[in-house]
Amino acid sequence: MPASGNSTSSNIKVEMLNIYQLLDLLRRRTAMYTGEASVHSLGSFVDGYSFCQRQAGMAVEDEKPDFGSFHDWVANKLGYSESASGWRNMITSQRLDAEEALWLFYQLLDEYRGLYPRTLASVAQENLEDSPQPSKGIRPAYTSLTIEEVLPAKEWVAIIAKRHDVISYRRSADTIEKAIQEAENIFGIAPDAWALTAT
Repeated sequence: MPASGNSTSSNIKVEMLNIYQLLDLLRRRTAMYTGEASVHSLGSFVDGYSFCQRQAGMAVEDEKPDFGSFHDWVANKLGYSESASGWRNMITSQRLDAEEALWLFYQLLDEYRGLYPRTLASVAQENLEDSPQPSKGIRPAYTSLTIEEVLPAKEWVAIIAKRHDVISYRRSADTIEKAIQEAENIFGIAPDAWALTAT
């Protein structure tokens, strides 16, 4: 049975994030909020958030482009004839690994929003080939290694290893210096192997 009305509740002002603000908040530690690093878990979280917004009668402005059109955009981007299966299924079908599919989601989301992260540092191909096996962990397979700014907040950076065009490893760090240190531990890449991009 619903609780009786509280006269003070109508005076409480709650500011809801739009979907993009929510996803920007979740991006760094998605699994901490959704329970696991997967597109389906993230999609369920977003659906629940949107349901709460509707139930509370809270209109959220400044959601451009319209996230409701993301289904059709993903279908066109990935070569589907229609979008009935939804962005979750279409993106998940592109990767065998759930976490790699999640990284692809954020990559596609940035492109849909017209955001193109800037590469802050990279490792030349010859340095990738000559790098020793790291002493800690297992080095993921990769053909390129970069450090990129994370948009739109630019409050942290990401180490991104790719197998050709597929992200095979992604790890966040607070600064470029910490990212380089992390890359040495994971990939065996010496700090002096990095070329910083001029700002």
